[in-house]
Amino acid sequence: MTVLLTAGLVAGCGADTASDPGASAGSTSTGSASPSPSTGPVDSTVLALISQTAVGGRVDPHPTVLDSRAAVEQFAGRFRGGLLQGRLQQVLAKADLGDGRVPVAAVVAVGCDVPKAVDVQRTPDGLQVTAQPVRSPLPECLAPVTTVAVVAVPSGAV
Repeated sequence: MTVLLTAGLVAGCGADTASDPGASAGSTSTGSASPSPSTGPVDSTVLALISQTAVGGRVDPHPTVLDSRAAVEQFAGRFRGGLLQGRLQQVLAKADLGDGRVPVAAVVAVGCDVPKAVDVQRTPDGLQVTAQPVRSPLPECLAPVTTVAVVAVPSGAV
């Protein structure tokens, strides 16, 4: 019984995962596209939610603009191993941002659960990207999973 429980936890948390970019790509947050409101939802498109096991990092809702290779390298430098940087570069290479939009990335979760969606809000503290709550959180896991949201936002939002 213990072996089966442990195997289930490893399968649920220990595997490297990435959300299906096709499921998230093109999705936009519901919100106003009005020019520069001081607070509230931001018109955004989720390019990908990248999840990787045991790479470290800290949740930080304040996104980093990924407008150059150097910016991607600096953002990815906070994680162990080089896999996350390669995955970020792949997402950005395939991204169709459109005029006046820039890609940003934020660590939205570190733990047992992998979020399926994010919210993008303008707050008094600036732009914030946060994970939506997971419906059925896992009680525990053997290795934490770091999830990075890559989102296209209007350049005036950052």
